[in-house]
Amino acid sequence: MVNLGLLETRLNSDSQIRQEFLKDPIGFLRKEGLLLSAEQERHLRQAVGKLQAPKPGVGGASIKEKIGIIFIGG
Repeated sequence: MVNLGLLETRLNSDSQIRQEFLKDPIGFLRKEGLLLSAEQERHLRQAVGKLQAPKPGVGGASIKEKIGIIFIGG
């Protein structure tokens, strides 16, 4: 069983794990033992795409996103 809280903590505290997730979120979650429905995969791809879209910073500042995991029944 996948501990989503622990997974979320790892994604937000380890930049290497976060980069792996952002590169291939579906593959990463499968490797962690979490299987998603086709609809959940579609939503995840959309969310990660938005997360990776460039965000304008003020005066060259960068914005760091935090990854959150919520479960929506299915």
